Amino acid sequence: MRQAKYAWALIALTSIAVKAQDAIPVSRQVHQAPDKDGVYYAGPEVTAPRLLSTVYVPYPSGVPAKGIQGMTVLAMVIDANGITEHVQVLHTHSEAFDQTAIAAVKHSVFEPGRLADKPVPVWIDIRVVFRANRSQTTPEVLITERDLPV
Repeated sequence: MRQAKYAWALIALTSIAVKAQDAIPVSRQVHQAPDKDGVYYAGPEVTAPRLLSTVYVPYPSGVPAKGIQGMTVLAMVIDANGITEHVQVLHTHSEAFDQTAIAAVKHSVFEPGRLADKPVPVWIDIRVVFRANRSQTTPEVLITERDLPV
């Protein structure tokens, strides 16, 4: 009999709690804001720019014949028109490799990122891997979500 009373009490408390949750509106909308320069990061509301076409990145001339391999990572803004701007080197391989990578991404064509179906400028990272066999390579987009609210 005692267990039945506890069961009914538990059911009553649970139903009260459920109704209370319905009565209190919980607003958990995430509104991504741009940085101080008006540029967004890819995230829940902002789509990342898409790389539509690019050029091959040749192994830099003037680098010793001995095979050197490594990678350059660049951060850049793809503006609302799909144009590359504000290129920064995040991980350097050497000046010759970095400049070759920068030249290639400046010749790339992007579809801009979007917020509410409107094109907006978005930060992205690009990786260019240089191989010891001196083969041509292409830039690869690395999607990053930075400084998003938790």
